[in-house]
Amino acid sequence: MRATLTGVVNQDASRPPGTRPLAQAGPQEIRLPRGGTLTVDLSVLTADGGPQDLTGWTTILQVKRFANDDPADIAKTATVVGLGLARFAVVPADTRRLEPGRYVYDVWTTDPAANRYQVVPVGVLVLLPTVTLPP
Repeated sequence: MRATLTGVVNQDASRPPGTRPLAQAGPQEIRLPRGGTLTVDLSVLTADGGPQDLTGWTTILQVKRFANDDPADIAKTATVVGLGLARFAVVPADTRRLEPGRYVYDVWTTDPAANRYQVVPVGVLVLLPTVTLPP
């Protein structure tokens, strides 16, 4: 399965006066059969709508049953695959032990200066029941 997300890095302090940042996309639902493979392609934009250079950045996708749970049920670090493009790989073992149902996720990125940005707001991941689980 494949999901495509779009995120925005809002660095308001660096914006010229009188300009408005690009709004973040609303919550995006992902549906995944338990034990399935999921590739998440993430497009990260600047507040002006151009691609964000992710060189040296760390981008993390976290999935939790409830937003306040700690640690996350799934935590994945993205691989940068192009200018403003990152990819997460959720493998069968990541969901094998999880109960089917609704989970929440979001995506944060950290730049080389250790500034953190929530680039994808909280969305819903629906883990679908399956009859056959991976080994």
